[in-house]
Amino acid sequence: MTAGRSPRVLVDATSVPADRGGVGRYVDGLLGALGRRDDVDLAVVCLRPDVERYERLLPKAQIAAAPAAARLTEINVTAIEPFADGMAFGDAGAYERVKGTFRGELDPADPRNKVIKAANVKLP
Repeated sequence: MTAGRSPRVLVDATSVPADRGGVGRYVDGLLGALGRRDDVDLAVVCLRPDVERYERLLPKAQIAAAPAAARLTEINVTAIEPFADGMAFGDAGAYERVKGTFRGELDPADPRNKVIKAANVKLP
């Protein structure tokens, strides 16, 4: 950070779930708090369908649509367990290992996705 200049903050919001569950509400709250500050130069990269939403939420921020149209649609946590036997890591404290699965979706018509090869899936 340069003395006398506002900190520049770039947030990648491309993985915010469409259903705006816990993660979506957290990101929206964080961005809203940053967007209300006059001493932060905020930029957000999001999926094209979210551009209007972030422009309304953050009128002073720079909003850019990410070129890819892939998104996380579901997270299923199957286990949460201590990491490193619960050892604390400085002020951050102890970490946890979260196990589970996630699902995502992408646009098969997007030419950048032609390189994806999956069994029993035919992309146009």
